Amino acid sequence: MMTCRYNGVIDVWSAGCVLAEMCLHRPLFPGKTEAEQMDLIMKVVGTPTEVAVLYFFTIYISRIIGLV
Repeated sequence: MMTCRYNGVIDVWSAGCVLAEMCLHRPLFPGKTEAEQMDLIMKVVGTPTEVAVLYFFTIYISRIIGLV
C-alpha cells in the first residue's frame, strides 16, 4: 500500500492470511474497496496510533507530489 519499507513481517502477515483463507474456504477480509478492507483489518488488529497515521499520510502525500 503506502509503506516504503518492506521486510519479512509483511511476508509472515501475508502467509498467515493465505493460510487462514485456505482453512476457512473464504476470504479473511472480504472488503470490496481498500478502505473497507482496512476497516475489517483494524477490527481484528486494532487501530493505528495517531503518530502512525500521520507517518503513513506523510508518505502517501509525498508520493503523490513526487518526493519519494
